[in-house]
Amino acid sequence: MTKQTNKPARAAKPAVAAIAPETNATVTTTAVADGKMAKAKVIFDECMAQSPVPARKDILARFQSEAGCTKAGAGTYLQILKGRAGLVQHKAKPASTESASA
Repeated sequence: MTKQTNKPARAAKPAVAAIAPETNATVTTTAVADGKMAKAKVIFDECMAQSPVPARKDILARFQSEAGCTKAGAGTYLQILKGRAGLVQHKAKPASTESASA
């Protein structure tokens, strides 16, 4: 037996078309363009442009206060943005040590 609800189905977010002023080309964005990640990206870009770059805790505090992120969300967004910017060094995978037994 399946549970039935009276909730309407969620509609997909509509795409918004805009014309880029420099190229007269149509650019399609979604309604999420002004979400938390977009706000965090703007803050991240501002922080990376500063010299010296602010401490991690200061960037996280701005994500929380200005972008509306939770503490965990702010850390996640910062790590994602650092990865996209190429600022994260990934650990090398250890070489497989296959023992050849004859």
